[in-house]
Amino acid sequence: MENIDFLKNLQTTGVKLCLHGDVREMRRQWIDHWDDEQNLHVIGADTFGSKRDDITEGSARSYYLLEISSDLQSIRVYVRAQPKPDGAWRGWNYFPEPDGGRGRVPFFEIDLS
Repeated sequence: MENIDFLKNLQTTGVKLCLHGDVREMRRQWIDHWDDEQNLHVIGADTFGSKRDDITEGSARSYYLLEISSDLQSIRVYVRAQPKPDGAWRGWNYFPEPDGGRGRVPFFEIDLS
């Protein structure tokens, strides 16, 4: 996706979350709207259904599970990965613990308020 100017239109109308399909790697720098006052979060479908040859070398197959709060003000995004072809799926413990903990957890939070 080369032209992402439309994302600014989504932000100005109050959109807080977009779901994007067919993303084969996590690349935060692709979208430069991160520090804006009107945050727009984009979550990709990731690589769950991808063939091994379609995934960037060194990347695991993965998928996201979204837990939306009952008041619609936050989302917890769980990340599951399959590091080895045909291996077990497990939590991708990449994210720092909330509240400054020292460990890593397989989820991150999005504040939609």
